[in-house]
Amino acid sequence: MKESVKTKLKRLGMWALGFSAAPILTACYGMPTDPPPISEDSFDDINGTVVDSESRMPVAGIEVSVPGSNIKTISDENGHFFIDRFFYSSIDVSAKDVDGAANGEFEASSQRVTVQNHDNVEILLNRVSE
Repeated sequence: MKESVKTKLKRLGMWALGFSAAPILTACYGMPTDPPPISEDSFDDINGTVVDSESRMPVAGIEVSVPGSNIKTISDENGHFFIDRFFYSSIDVSAKDVDGAANGEFEASSQRVTVQNHDNVEILLNRVSE
């Protein structure tokens, strides 16, 4: 079947448009690059303390977790927690009281943690109103 002149011109126009758009996109967005390799230095630890927001005393028995993952830890008797070898530059962490009234009852909390500021992250918890 013979192709019409109109169809040939459409095809030629689409072909020309494809070649003319490529330099524009490259100029605007740059050449695609490969992501940097993941090395041992890409991972970091996050540690900190869970603290009563009023008394500023450490709180034990609080589960600190990363939502959407199986990463979780419990704050020790000094309120300290530790998350080992985390990759992302910033994450959301949640804290919830899992020991009940043993050291007072606290409201659940969540906050964003930046891994560059990973040392001595402080999570403030409010006591449950009576």
